[in-house]
Amino acid sequence: MSEVAIPGDDGQGKPCVLFVDLDGSLVTTDLLFEHVFVLIKQKPWCAPLLLWWLRLGRAGLKDEVARRVTIDPTTLPYNDAVLTQIQQLRDDGTLLVLATAAPRAWADAVANHLGLFEAVLATEPGRNLKGLGKLNAIRAFCRDRGLVHLDYLGDAAPDIVIWSNARRAYVVSPSRQLVRRLQKHLPPSVEVCLLGPSRRPLLAAINALEPAGWLKNLLVFLPWVLSGRWNDPSAAGSVILAFLAMGLATSSVGILQSLMELATDRLHPIRRQRSFASGQLPLTWGPPMIVGLMSASLLLAATTLPVTTLAAVIGFGSLAMMAAILIRESSSLGMLITLLLDFLRLQVGASALHTEPTAAMIIIVTALSLTLSGLRRASPPSQATPHHSRPAS
Repeated sequence: MSEVAIPGDDGQGKPCVLFVDLDGSLVTTDLLFEHVFVLIKQKPWCAPLLLWWLRLGRAGLKDEVARRVTIDPTTLPYNDAVLTQIQQLRDDGTLLVLATAAPRAWADAVANHLGLFEAVLATEPGRNLKGLGKLNAIRAFCRDRGLVHLDYLGDAAPDIVIWSNARRAYVVSPSRQLVRRLQKHLPPSVEVCLLGPSRRPLLAAINALEPAGWLKNLLVFLPWVLSGRWNDPSAAGSVILAFLAMGLATSSVGILQSLMELATDRLHPIRRQRSFASGQLPLTWGPPMIVGLMSASLLLAATTLPVTTLAAVIGFGSLAMMAAILIRESSSLGMLITLLLDFLRLQVGASALHTEPTAAMIIIVTALSLTLSGLRRASPPSQATPHHSRPAS
């Protein structure tokens, strides 16, 4: 398997045609999954409707979401290796067609932004262009234009049925498992061309935990520090376990926040490198990680700490997740929520020691929380710069 360039015609005087997948290939994200979170953030009352829309099938679900959420193609995380390759092929005379399971409106927005594609095949009500459905649409396109050969660029197992019927298979950042499946299922006549390095989702998942976000949980240690029980191993152990439980809960909430703020993160010079915003980690990993981390946090608290500590951890997680969905951090209400969360951190540390927060502790936490929130609001917003600009045609 290697990376090759395709000539401008198929050997019979007809132009080559390359069908390019969108989700996970041209962009390193899943547009439907991403914009479901956008919809929940903008219109939380639509969340219960998602299951109702799903009864219409995946095409129906995509249509309902696309009707309510528009995309900004300038902020999407485009795959630079793919863009470079298809630009070169287009310059060599290859006909480029965007073929995607994404809704028509979103696919057209991306195609218009990039200006590289001669046509767009996309999901429409009643027709979901994935797997065999996409293959049938591609065959119809080729048949109508008298094209004999087709090449396809994709990234996932559902694309195997299309690659099996292609002359050349462009495979974007394949995992080892996908490479083995290609070796097993693709006919020998199909030339496989690899684009980009293999994905490393486990490393990206570890980075998504963002341990730096645990720093504020050091407030858990405040009751222990001020109590003077530094030489009590059991007290130290309880506070450390409380810190770990809060850390797991914080990572769970942090992942939810990342999924809710993908577009905003991509405009930030630092946050754009986060695992989900950059596309290093599939968005489908998000919900299981949220549930798993929060469950681990509650299990740790329930089995090793007092019931009052468990209650405080539950309160922290519930309030933080509600805020991630409903509240903007920059608002005055956001500052109040932040203060309440810091009080809960203090309560977790105190309850782990079977004590209550003192007035001095409350004053320290209040001063620290309001100061940090004030500094955050006073800092100038980062300049919004698109992740990718339109390439030269």
